Amino acid sequence: MRPPIDQDDESLHTTFAPRFSPGGTDIEELARLVEVMRAHGATTVKLPGEMVFVWEGKRPLERDAAAAASGYSPINFAKGGVRPVKLCSAETFCQRFKQPVLGLAEELERRFADRETGGAKVVIGVAGCQRSCSEPATKDIGIVAGGEGYKIMVGGMNGFRPRIATPLMTVATGEEVVAVVDAVLDYVAAHGDFMNRLGALVDRNGIEPLAAWVAQRTGERTAP
Repeated sequence: MRPPIDQDDESLHTTFAPRFSPGGTDIEELARLVEVMRAHGATTVKLPGEMVFVWEGKRPLERDAAAAASGYSPINFAKGGVRPVKLCSAETFCQRFKQPVLGLAEELERRFADRETGGAKVVIGVAGCQRSCSEPATKDIGIVAGGEGYKIMVGGMNGFRPRIATPLMTVATGEEVVAVVDAVLDYVAAHGDFMNRLGALVDRNGIEPLAAWVAQRTGERTAP
């Protein structure tokens, strides 16, 4: 049985998750909510996915000006490439994590945001424990932290032909995770295209060619 949580533990975080209507909210309501939370001492907001701002009608000039003024790079949903890393709440809002994952996810985002993939869409999911709140088993590259290190899976996806990711290997450190992801993305760029994501490549070729490709480039041969 799990021991009760010590509510006086200063390392714990206090959270509040407002329940929004599906699909989005008015930007003025979002600004109001942020001000209310700020006034009551909230300091950080967890983003569950991509934040998308919407203009009514076709207004590309206003959009482009706003994007430039924001200081953020845009996500191009119309083409392939590496999408923003999906991360659970570990280290920021949840203390169940088995290995550090926040810095790992940030490093993956920094290293691979603009990576060439041969047109293939690649989604990376990182979870701090087996609860897998970021759903890494449905991502092209899924990473799950455990007591022995990081389990890496490949080929998961949703869509018309959903697929659960295939275990690739387990590594001990975040640095090794980055090296393996680097090699996997090289494999995708060499063999994938807009119509063939990593799961389709694994189904067609098997996991062995990818495992051999990764081992040749990283030396990692750990069993899943």
